[in-house]
Amino acid sequence: MHQQRIAALQRFAGVSIAFLDQAPFLRQVMNGHDGPLLALSLLVGQGRHGKDDIAEAFAQAVCPAKYCGAVGDSPDLAMLAIEHMRDHSASSSDRRALTLDTHQGAAGTVC
Repeated sequence: MHQQRIAALQRFAGVSIAFLDQAPFLRQVMNGHDGPLLALSLLVGQGRHGKDDIAEAFAQAVCPAKYCGAVGDSPDLAMLAIEHMRDHSASSSDRRALTLDTHQGAAGTVC
């Protein structure tokens, strides 16, 4: 779904999807391109996959390739989550319950 949305923007020559643990595998997809390649993971954070597995795959790329990190590391993700919850909350009282803990930068609800 994300692949199709990004491809529809027509900002890139091609948009591919790849996985670490199932086909199509990241290394196979990377080896099938002449590059240059940019990658963004839909992981919630770097963790082991982003720090080790993806970084290793990009270090072994056969063409110019850059890993741009995980979307979960974006500081804008908390606000995006809050906006999404506001847009999809059932009632106005649900929307008022949404808050942002500015001290810790975490989204949450007030009970």
